[in-house]
Amino acid sequence: MKIYDKEMYNKEKNMKTIVLIIVVFLLGFFTGYIVNDLKQSNNEISTNEIEIVENSNQNNIK
Repeated sequence: MKIYDKEMYNKEKNMKTIVLIIVVFLLGFFTGYIVNDLKQSNNEISTNEIEIVENSNQNNIK
C-alpha cells in the first residue's frame, strides 16, 4: 500500500507543477497582451495629435 501512496503523491505533485507552469504562462501572456494593446492605443492617440498639430500649422501658414 505504501508504494501506491508514493506513486499517487508523485503524480499529484507533478500535476500541481504542470498546472502552476500553465497558470504562470497564461498570466504572463494576458499581461503582455493587455500592455501591448494599451501601447498601441497610446501610439494611435499620439499619431492623431501629431496630425491635428500638423493640420493646424498648415492652415496657419496659408
